[in-house]
Amino acid sequence: LVVDPRGQLVIANNKGVVIEGQPKAFNVPTKDGPEQLEKIRAAARDRLGEVYIFDEKRKTVLRFNESGEFLGAFPDNSKREVLVLEIDKNDNLVMLMKSDRSVHVYNQAGRTLARITTKKGGPNLKKAVDIALDPAGFLYILDQDRAQIAVFDASYKFLVMLTAQNLGGGALSKPTSLDVDASGDLY
Repeated sequence: LVVDPRGQLVIANNKGVVIEGQPKAFNVPTKDGPEQLEKIRAAARDRLGEVYIFDEKRKTVLRFNESGEFLGAFPDNSKREVLVLEIDKNDNLVMLMKSDRSVHVYNQAGRTLARITTKKGGPNLKKAVDIALDPAGFLYILDQDRAQIAVFDASYKFLVMLTAQNLGGGALSKPTSLDVDASGDLY
């Protein structure tokens, strides 16, 4: 579940994506004809209406135009496992990777803009489980095991770690999801 840059909910659902309240199935071409995606685990939509879907069966992020036409794998055909997809204020795709819990940011051409290591060499998170972006472009990475939130600026530079002390002491206990509203409030 994400909110796209148009303010609409985008809900990933095994065999489709709900966009603007309407369920939509997505197909990819195969040698035997079109095949419907059946293991959608994450989805996001940019300002142009292009939809990015992580398909667990293919272990790839796939890109579709607003009409649902398959545009190709994104940013390339590499196998990857993605937990979360988000679109930042500049229409860049932000991915939280399952394998190493790192965050990758790609522009619309598929060029890498940033890679954030969440473990050693980064903010040293134990288990990053979700990401959120606010309207100013700040990135928030939720650490489930340490119940803390790493905050990055719009250029993806680390700013601060929000801990139980910053969040009112005990506000988080094994959190699983994070979101931010239009005014920048965290949930």
